[in-house]
Amino acid sequence: MASAPNDVAAADLGRLFGAGTASGMTDRQLIDRLARKGGDRDEVDLALRAILDRHGSLVWGTCRQVLGNVPDAEDAFQATFLVLLRKAGSLSVSDSLGPWLHQVASRVSRRASSVRARDRARLAAAAGQPGSPGGDPAPATDRLLVLHGELDRLPDKYRMPLVLCHLQGKTHEEAARALRWPVGTLSGRLSRARSLLRSRLERRGWRSSGDIVGVLTPVCSRTIVPPDLVARAAGLTASFQAGLPAPLAIEGLTRGVLMTMLWNRCKGPAAALFTVVAMAGASSLSVRALGAGRAGGPSPDRPGPADAPVLVASAAPQTPSPGPQPEAARPDGVSNEDVTIAGSPAVVVRTVPEAGTGDVDPALKQIKVTFSKEMRDGNWSWVTISKPSFPEITGKIHYLDDHRTCVLPVKLEPGRTYAIWLNTTKFTNFKDRDRRPAVPYLLVFRTKA
Repeated sequence: MASAPNDVAAADLGRLFGAGTASGMTDRQLIDRLARKGGDRDEVDLALRAILDRHGSLVWGTCRQVLGNVPDAEDAFQATFLVLLRKAGSLSVSDSLGPWLHQVASRVSRRASSVRARDRARLAAAAGQPGSPGGDPAPATDRLLVLHGELDRLPDKYRMPLVLCHLQGKTHEEAARALRWPVGTLSGRLSRARSLLRSRLERRGWRSSGDIVGVLTPVCSRTIVPPDLVARAAGLTASFQAGLPAPLAIEGLTRGVLMTMLWNRCKGPAAALFTVVAMAGASSLSVRALGAGRAGGPSPDRPGPADAPVLVASAAPQTPSPGPQPEAARPDGVSNEDVTIAGSPAVVVRTVPEAGTGDVDPALKQIKVTFSKEMRDGNWSWVTISKPSFPEITGKIHYLDDHRTCVLPVKLEPGRTYAIWLNTTKFTNFKDRDRRPAVPYLLVFRTKA
């Protein structure tokens, strides 16, 4: 029994020396430790603690500025570092993790602020009050939310020097070294960044840029993170390595930001989005009924983030403008004078649930999509963007007697956002009776928690 305290002391001593070693590593080396598959838990824990020590003030200051409310800021702080743990394997930063962490902290915090605002509105509506109940953020917090939002939207070459110099308090030389830029380049971009941020903020109600640095620097570079909060954030490595979810509020914020990152990579014109989806390895449940309804198997799915924070509006490729166009630009050889409903491709006219709905009953057993024309029986392309965003299929896909409505039997989970393509540029088995592919359509909805 006498050896037990010695074992504990030896373990603590090992962590002490390990912490010293980790603190001397670059951000890139620490990220590599976090990303190491099957790595030792203590090693991952030490790497995360070193990052917390190095960048915790930046993240905590950002969360406090945007949210004001301490419990919400604590959840956002922990969610930021949980996002880091889950994204470590794909991060491309070199020795400048601070700007990336600020961007994540800003997005997580603004997400938490949005959730809190919806909760207040729901409580106010339930109580029959015209406005939201007490506890609204102070006007200063609203201004800071705008500031961090505009800072997040700056191009990287302007955002990163602002974060390093004004939020983390680095000198021009230190920031240039972290970004691997010449000092002159850093100084020029920093000056341009201040001017750009000032003009954007003035459009949002800020009167001058004189208070921007004064507001940012003291809070974000000198804020002391509560020790118990550091311990809780460091403790996330245990659940992360065990594949277990974090506490509900933190897990929801984390998954939300992860899917936001996915959508941000895919946003843009519909044609560009189709290209991104195809390159990312979007798999298809594109099937053609054979005999008793046996469907062809899907391609392997590309794993992705597990949930969506914000509903994405349904999308379809841009159609040509109604003005005169070259004959070759018209689909299916239809001339300007011969455009008819019968000669146009089928389009989605109705879905159950409706695209963009945020409170779908998870007990819903069927997803239905109705087209503008009669479709070929046994042909469909239900296409995944990522495995977690596609529902579990529980039965045979089929058309109703109207030959326009395709039914996908599913099992939905509470509190999850689903995203499904109906046809893409690559998978086009939703076809009308004349074998013309339907216009692609993105169906996105969220189930109630």
